[in-house]
Amino acid sequence: MPRRLPTRWKAGSARCATSRSTNWSTMAASWFARSQRLRSARRWRRALRCRVSSRRAAGADLILRLLGALFMATQPTDGASIGDLLRSLIGDIQHLLRTELRLFQTEVRSNIAGLKTGMILLAAGGTLMLASLITLFAAFVGWLIPVVGHGWAELIVSVASAVIGFILLGTGSKKLGAAGLTPDRTIASLKQDAETLKGN
Repeated sequence: MPRRLPTRWKAGSARCATSRSTNWSTMAASWFARSQRLRSARRWRRALRCRVSSRRAAGADLILRLLGALFMATQPTDGASIGDLLRSLIGDIQHLLRTELRLFQTEVRSNIAGLKTGMILLAAGGTLMLASLITLFAAFVGWLIPVVGHGWAELIVSVASAVIGFILLGTGSKKLGAAGLTPDRTIASLKQDAETLKGN
């Protein structure tokens, strides 16, 4: 006679069969969900590729239109080739740069000359102011001396030299303020050229 299994062994084998069927159903469900996700991902990829290809086609069409418009705009009107027009443009740019460089050099030289004049005037004014201070001190000393005539003479000389020194100092400071090293005319000319190029 075949040997009978104990009851607990039967229950264990039944649980194993149940767990195996549960595992198989879980695996089938997960595989189905994964396949659905893959299908949706493939659909999204196809849609994205269609969009990218349509955008690339639109971009290529736009580039071709721009190139065509540029080619039509650069067509020679008086029988000259595009190379001749480019050479003419380069020559005009070189001439413009040379003119601006000459203007810059001239303006900087004139500014330096103005600065030299201002420095000379300042040096002369400072020298006279120093002399006036010395004379003023001598006048104060002479003022204290009982001889009044000698003191008055020194005072008049010191006041006159001080007035002349103040005038020279004011003129020199104005020259220094007006004749800065910034090339204002060159900058204004460059701005005007840039505005002209933008307008064209």
